[in-house]
Amino acid sequence: MRFTMTITVAVLAGSAVWADVYVENYNWLQLPAGDVTVLRGNSNGEFTGTNGNGVPADFRWGNWVWIPSGSQTQTTFHEGQDGGGDYYSNGMYWAAVKLDQPRQITAVGVQWWAGEGTSITKYYIDGSNDGVNWTELASHEYVNASGERVATTGSRFGLYGNSALAIPSGNVDLYQYVRVRVMEEDYTYGSAGRGGPGLLAIEPMGGGFLAEEKVNWVNQQFGTAVTASDTLHWKSGTLNSGYLYDDEGKRTGDGEWPGEAGAKPWNDPDMYITINLGAARTINELVAVWDADYSASSFLLEYRGDDNEYHPVEGTAFSRANVGITSVTFDDVEAQYWRISDVVSSSSNPNRLVLFNQIMMYGPPVPPIPEPATMTLLALGGLAVLRRRKRNT
Repeated sequence: MRFTMTITVAVLAGSAVWADVYVENYNWLQLPAGDVTVLRGNSNGEFTGTNGNGVPADFRWGNWVWIPSGSQTQTTFHEGQDGGGDYYSNGMYWAAVKLDQPRQITAVGVQWWAGEGTSITKYYIDGSNDGVNWTELASHEYVNASGERVATTGSRFGLYGNSALAIPSGNVDLYQYVRVRVMEEDYTYGSAGRGGPGLLAIEPMGGGFLAEEKVNWVNQQFGTAVTASDTLHWKSGTLNSGYLYDDEGKRTGDGEWPGEAGAKPWNDPDMYITINLGAARTINELVAVWDADYSASSFLLEYRGDDNEYHPVEGTAFSRANVGITSVTFDDVEAQYWRISDVVSSSSNPNRLVLFNQIMMYGPPVPPIPEPATMTLLALGGLAVLRRRKRNT
């Protein structure tokens, strides 16, 4: 999958012009925290009961596995026969993400967990604009070389990242809701706590316009680079890929790990991550997505000033949306180069391993630009696009 990016000066509205960012093959999970919510359900509608493991927000942040409980999946009622009691058997279930608005969906990445007696053979991708009426967009069936259905198991598998399930061109459209649906005949029930296969991430992707404050500027399609110092024990990573699934083996961090020699906590000033945004940008929030529960309670965030020296970002405030994400907010800072160091584990063990899975950075809203009497709108990157908006009143 090839990444491209174009920024356009988007439209006139009476006496103002807005600057929007055009993206392609963009993972919509990169939208700010409040712009993506999660739902789960079964044949009886939306489900709000207990989970077998994790919380639904896990498949929004791609950090830990959410597993449905048996009470969600055993929904098909059977009346007892020949003296036997009534019972329930497996039924259809689903998990979904709701976006801030309808957005183009061209592919959907799904990362599965299927263990402890569970397995999966087939799943479906559906789209909706009201969360009630759904349209089937695509499906994927696991088969062997002979084309026979295969009950598949594993801890992290599926079609995701650059191999995400493509939506057939005739089904590509704007949808606000995207769900993964599993039918009764396509999975194996495990137990009351393992009602069926679980999910680490549901990543709907597509193209379109984003208001600047919704853009993750660390995404590689903006020419960014994220590197780690040689002193870090765990240095591999794709922290600017834009994907939030658990990319085990390609994470960046340090700390104690059973059986590992040489690992140590991030208390050395020479241990850091450097973020090059490709251009100076105004930023007021950094979001760190952790691998599973190897998260940090705090870290030092710095930026490189005009003097080519790094300076601490003042007034940082740390908050946790769930176990897999930490948001760091601060006053507006304009810089191209940023650095993370002095990482403190959220565990009671100060030496525990801390692993970054993805880093995202956002800026403030851009105010409307007064419209000159005569103006030619030119799209940067070779794309000219006009979009009309109503004037705010």
